Amino acid sequence: MSAFQFVHTADLHLDSPFRGLSEVAPALQSVLREATFQAFERIIDLCINRDVNFLLIAGDIHDASDRSLRALTRLRQGFERLADHHIPVFMCHGNHDPLTGWSEHFSWPDNVWVFDTKEVAARPVLVQGAEIARIYGVSFGMEKVTDNLAQQFQGDPEAPWSIGLLHTNVGQDPNHGNYAPCQLDDLVRAGMNYWALGHVHTHRILRDQDPLIIYPGNPQGRHVRETGPRGCYLVSVDSQGHASPEFVPVDVVRWYDERLTIMGLGDFDDLLNRMDERVHVIRQQSEGRGVVVRWQFEGRGPLHRELIRPGRLEDLLMTIREKWGTGSQFVWSEAVHDRTGREVDLDGIRHEENLLGDFIRLTEIEDASNLQHIRQAIEPLFDDPRVYRYLGAPSDAQIREWVQTAQHLGLDRLLTGDE
Repeated sequence: MSAFQFVHTADLHLDSPFRGLSEVAPALQSVLREATFQAFERIIDLCINRDVNFLLIAGDIHDASDRSLRALTRLRQGFERLADHHIPVFMCHGNHDPLTGWSEHFSWPDNVWVFDTKEVAARPVLVQGAEIARIYGVSFGMEKVTDNLAQQFQGDPEAPWSIGLLHTNVGQDPNHGNYAPCQLDDLVRAGMNYWALGHVHTHRILRDQDPLIIYPGNPQGRHVRETGPRGCYLVSVDSQGHASPEFVPVDVVRWYDERLTIMGLGDFDDLLNRMDERVHVIRQQSEGRGVVVRWQFEGRGPLHRELIRPGRLEDLLMTIREKWGTGSQFVWSEAVHDRTGREVDLDGIRHEENLLGDFIRLTEIEDASNLQHIRQAIEPLFDDPRVYRYLGAPSDAQIREWVQTAQHLGLDRLLTGDE
């Protein structure tokens, strides 16, 4: 077989707004507004500069509910650039952009193939008339697809190299809507060499051998739950059919969720110095990108008394926005959260046979069963369509964080001498 290269991306969410940035400085608004588009342009640049053979997009290209003509127009312009370099595009639609939505009849250049909703279809990739790979795919016809679409895929043993293109939740990831759910074994049995998946916004390799199974994540983080590098995968396949995936960051603005302990800090100058050190590291890590950061103060110490005074956090937020939130490599502080507590002997209280001891023991999640009980209790809230579109199901880490915050607040109110 012939060696070839392709780019695998998903979850572009073009023109989707950043969350939690209603107070962003006017000078940064245009940067954030263009971020999803610029990340997409970087993917197009990567395809052209690396002279790939094709581009795969595994759903949620835009948010159909927003009806953004701008998103579709910019998407088409990117595809036209690829057409000028004879690079075909294969894409399927997911839960945010079902094919039967308002954009169904939007026209694309001739180099673009969109997989239908009726059944899994196969399309060959030709180079000088010879087939180098075969792409199998299917699109969502509605937002909530609950069928196991992966079970409809079956590769042809005669195909030179088979790729499955699918928007799906593998293994019922609780942090994402359970759409087109499947198990890893369903994908392994389908006779593919590579699975180009979409839906999960964090890049991860689910399986690193034939078949290679990959989520590329979204190219641009849009809120504080989408931290760290965001990008796509450049996949090189050699003449023996061995695939080598390379994660390529393309994000324009990077999100950070910074947690700083107040242990050992005496006053606000100490706190600002510690934050300044982290900002220096963040700027190095982000490699020239703008940054949006949420600060969360944790731990127990004397500074807690200052942090809980009325207006202190608002004053601190304004100060650090002015300090780091301007320039080409801005570090804009989205919010500051106080999760600190007063200095107490927590271990001692834990073993007391009284109300305080009972409270500490009840608010510590020691095993998976306690965590599951809490998740079941809040599940109806996050299943509500008025909620899940904006928040999504909480991760285990978030639930633990909520319980820890409740513990700090409860202790402050139960202990005597509370300010």
